[in-house]
Amino acid sequence: LYFIQKIDRETRIWRYVEKLLPYKCMSSQKICYLPAALQWKELYRRVKSPFGGELRPVEKENNRGNPVFVVRSNPALKKLNLPGASRGKRPLITPDGKGVWLAVKGPYGREWDTLTLYDHTALFDIETGKTLGKLRLQTSVPKNFSRGSDGPGSHGGNCMGYDGFIYTCQHGGCNGGPGRMFSIDSNTGTITMLYDSMASDGSWRKMRNKKIVIDGPSDAKSLLFTSTLWQVQCPRTGAIMNGGWDNSGIRRYHDGFVTTIVNGDWFNIPRPGWKNGPGFRHGNSNPSVAPNGDLYIPDVNSDVPRILRIYRTDWSKEQPVNGYAEKFIPKEKMEALILEYARKYIENYEENSKILNRE
Repeated sequence: LYFIQKIDRETRIWRYVEKLLPYKCMSSQKICYLPAALQWKELYRRVKSPFGGELRPVEKENNRGNPVFVVRSNPALKKLNLPGASRGKRPLITPDGKGVWLAVKGPYGREWDTLTLYDHTALFDIETGKTLGKLRLQTSVPKNFSRGSDGPGSHGGNCMGYDGFIYTCQHGGCNGGPGRMFSIDSNTGTITMLYDSMASDGSWRKMRNKKIVIDGPSDAKSLLFTSTLWQVQCPRTGAIMNGGWDNSGIRRYHDGFVTTIVNGDWFNIPRPGWKNGPGFRHGNSNPSVAPNGDLYIPDVNSDVPRILRIYRTDWSKEQPVNGYAEKFIPKEKMEALILEYARKYIENYEENSKILNRE
C-alpha cells in the first residue's frame, strides 16, 4: 500500500505499508518477520531464512501467527507530483511493482482544474528514484476547460491498468451529463478514446427529470454521467470501476457498456434492493477491488463511518480462464517478482528489521 504523506507545507514523503508474517528458522529456531506475500502458494519454501535455515510458518493452536504492519519511508523519490486531474489522483504504479509514473512539474490553480500534467510525466524506479523514461504523448490530452471551471471535461480520475495503460475518465458536470474516458499507452504515448459523449461546445446537458438513463452504451448522448473522481481496475474482468463525487456512485465500464453497481442519492433513484444506501453526494466514493473481485467502498458521508463490501456471485462466470490480470502478469512471472522482492528483503534483513526492534 503506497501513499504520499504531507508533513508540512513544503515536505512530502513517499511511504508504504508492508505486511509481515512470522516464520521460524529451522536451523537457528529464531523467529523472523518476512513479507506476507511469501505465504502465497507456499513460496516461503523456495527461500532460506536470514539465518540460513528452512522456513516454517509460526502457528499457535493451528492458527497462523499474527501479522505485523510496518510503515516505511522511501526518501529516494523526490518528485512526488501525481499526474492526472487534481482530484482523483492515485499513484500510477507499474504492473510489476517496480516503477511509478510521477509528474516532474507541480500542479497549479484550483482543485477542480484540468491539471493532467501528463506531458510532464516520467517513470521512476520505485526503490532508487532513478528516472527510467518519459511519457511522450502523441496527441494532446482531451479537455474542455483548461483552468478554473468545474464543468464537463475538467477534473476526473485515473488508474494504471494491468496492461500497463493509464486509464483516465473526466467529469461530466455536477448535475449529470456527458462522459469521457480514454487510455494512454505508457510505451508509445498513444491516446485512445474509449467513449466520449461530450458536447463540442462543452455544455453540461443537465437532466433533472425522471427519464434519465444511468446504464447503457457508454457513448450514448442520453446516458447520465456525473463527477468521476476515483477509479480502479478489476483484476478478474478488466472492467474499470468509476467512483464519483456528486451522485454517480460506482459505475462499471466494460467493453463499451456502463452499468451502475451502486447509485447515489442526487436523483433519488436507489439501486434495487438497497436500504440506507451510501451517501455519495459530494462524498468520496473511492472504490478498491480485491484480487478475488470483491468491491470495497468507503462511505464517508454515513452517520457512522463505514466501509462497504460488495461481492457478486456471478463475477466468477465473467472471469476468463486465466483472469484478466494473469493475461498480462502470468503466475510464473508473479512468483518470480515475489521471490525477487523477498530475497532482497532477506539479504538486508538486519536493516529491514530495525523498525520491528524499535517496536
